[in-house]
Amino acid sequence: MIRKAAFAALAVALALAGCTHVTESSAPAQHVGSVPGVVRISRPNSPNSLNPLIGGLYIENYVQEAIFDGLVKLDGNEDLVPDLAVAIPTRANGGLSADGKTITYRLRHGVTWHDGAPFTSADVVFTYKEMTDPKVPFPSASTYAQVQSVTAPDLYTVVVRLKNPSAQALGQLFCNGEDGQIVPQHLLSHVTDMLTDPFGYNPVGTGPLKFVSWDRGNKIVLAPNPNYFGGTLHIKEVDIITVPDANTMLTMARAHELDVAQLTTPSQVTTLQGVAGIRVIEAPAFTLYHIEFNLLRAPYDDISVRTALALALDRHAIAMKAFDGYAIPADSVIPPFSWGYDPNNGAPRYDPAAAGKLLDADGWVRGPDGVRVKNGARLDPAVMVATESAAGLSGAQQVQAYWRALGVDATVKPQPLNVLLGPGGPAETGNFDVYYASNGFDVDPSRDMILSKLSIPPNGHNYSRYNNPTAERLIEEGASTYDRAARIHYYSLLQRLVNHDLPVIPIAWPKFIYAVSTDVHGFAPETVNSDFWNVEQWRN
Repeated sequence: MIRKAAFAALAVALALAGCTHVTESSAPAQHVGSVPGVVRISRPNSPNSLNPLIGGLYIENYVQEAIFDGLVKLDGNEDLVPDLAVAIPTRANGGLSADGKTITYRLRHGVTWHDGAPFTSADVVFTYKEMTDPKVPFPSASTYAQVQSVTAPDLYTVVVRLKNPSAQALGQLFCNGEDGQIVPQHLLSHVTDMLTDPFGYNPVGTGPLKFVSWDRGNKIVLAPNPNYFGGTLHIKEVDIITVPDANTMLTMARAHELDVAQLTTPSQVTTLQGVAGIRVIEAPAFTLYHIEFNLLRAPYDDISVRTALALALDRHAIAMKAFDGYAIPADSVIPPFSWGYDPNNGAPRYDPAAAGKLLDADGWVRGPDGVRVKNGARLDPAVMVATESAAGLSGAQQVQAYWRALGVDATVKPQPLNVLLGPGGPAETGNFDVYYASNGFDVDPSRDMILSKLSIPPNGHNYSRYNNPTAERLIEEGASTYDRAARIHYYSLLQRLVNHDLPVIPIAWPKFIYAVSTDVHGFAPETVNSDFWNVEQWRN
């Protein structure tokens, strides 16, 4: 999704909560500055709207997951679990048709909206109609383009008919936090302009928390939904506080004026060491930092050049230095904690001697100044990187150093992200040599967003312009079957193909880092979408 990819260039998207490192003291049960029953969470920016039909920012979906529900959601292990649906549709439970084109959701009975009105399948059909209404600026309309129809044969059944079988659809459609939240028909059916309707700043959902107030640009206050189908909440209030300055956020966390704070740099962990009542949680992410070559520009259209440049990089060292150890070195476009990952993926090893021999054999020989030249042309790639990303800048500068040691006169060209990726920018127009990029992915291991010809700008994030018929076939076959063993096979072949062709060089899967008060119990990160996935288990 574009929303995730854009956010990932500025802040690392978190994924699994399974790998944690905890540092806490033997401080008293409640620390000075804490407010019993209240959980205060900091975020670096503020929403524009809390209407799921128009809110495409990460922070908007983050907050909306607390107020609304989808039919499904992700848990702390990034597994798909039921939300308003009673079960994940499968062939075994009758929820998935034999041809893979019909998905049937059975809905919970007795669910009510925060204003007391009953929730039914009609709300789901209404939500879909609004999502696909050209007059509604729904940010994920392209995701729902795979849907042929959504119908409701009774009050508690929803039937989704797909145009083609899609294993990804189960995790993409009506998924809470993926722009898939269900909205109330009885409150919005009369609305003619979703952008200006008051619902955007006074939302009503079915979720675990009810909207209370919003001091725009400062704080959103939420309170427990006493009728939440997931059970009684153990807290009295959640405050979502906008803290754009990282140093201010750190000061507030140390003073226990925040209970959950997302750290923006690994170095902040050092500052928190020894602070009583704070534990640090880290988790691997579905965000990839990687190099993209412009395959339409010489000499980066030459596989020998790309292979040599990959062999020259110590990806482990780059990942550890750029993220101060809070990253997993990448050897594939699929992370090692994904079910689709194959460790035998053919990734080029770190071998600068082999890199030099390959360039020599390809006619790129060192000139008098040490820079490699072929037919009078210098090997001097300009490496684009977003100015807003400190880790991106560090990684790009390390790549520059490794390549210069090989005789490649690389330069780093930082530019604002909105310039790099904006309309008419170098990524969209193909006016670049190399891009040190970052992309946030869904949990599903499909990589059509950066590898399919259908995702070449302006239709996606395939900035390398990679166009390989075999890759297209593997992507299509991987998406069209629901059998996981078959999908693993296709994605294994895809990983090996990409590591051979090298349109991209994966560098690192960074981790997200949180400072959490030891007064807060039950918090478990899930920021592929939102940390609110299990708010009913929180205590303070």
